[in-house]
Amino acid sequence: KYISSLTGLSIKVHQNLPPSKNTLTIDCSSSNSGEDTYPTLGEDESYILNITETGSYLSGPTLTGLIRGLSTFVQLIEKDTSSHKNYIPCVNIIDRPRFPWRGLSLDVSRHWMPVNVVERTLNAMELGKLNVLHLHLSDDQGFRVESIEHNLLHDRKDFFT
Repeated sequence: KYISSLTGLSIKVHQNLPPSKNTLTIDCSSSNSGEDTYPTLGEDESYILNITETGSYLSGPTLTGLIRGLSTFVQLIEKDTSSHKNYIPCVNIIDRPRFPWRGLSLDVSRHWMPVNVVERTLNAMELGKLNVLHLHLSDDQGFRVESIEHNLLHDRKDFFT
């Protein structure tokens, strides 16, 4: 769905099909695709993307690596202006990040941003393969949250921060 929204292409997902032309085969065998895990700092984000005239193949040791490879695959899709058809150049890419921390800081404390802007920023971070988002939420020493159960807590600004 995400790739379709970026490219305008209709993408069909199938499991356990033999590789063929105009197909991207994703090898999840060595990744932790069955587990509910979150990316961690220093995780192996490497991937191999091989695109030939007979089909495309993507593999990576982790689910995060496969996501990075899909991001590269999407960036390779080009539109021929004369025929209005999409094509992908033949490439062989073996990639991994040089730095484990590739981040962006958003100061939503001093510069308010609507939720859709933050979501768009997250999507752009994915395309740029950034992996850390620092949200600057408060520009004060204390960050007070109203509590229904302890209703005087947020009134005593000097004592509870």
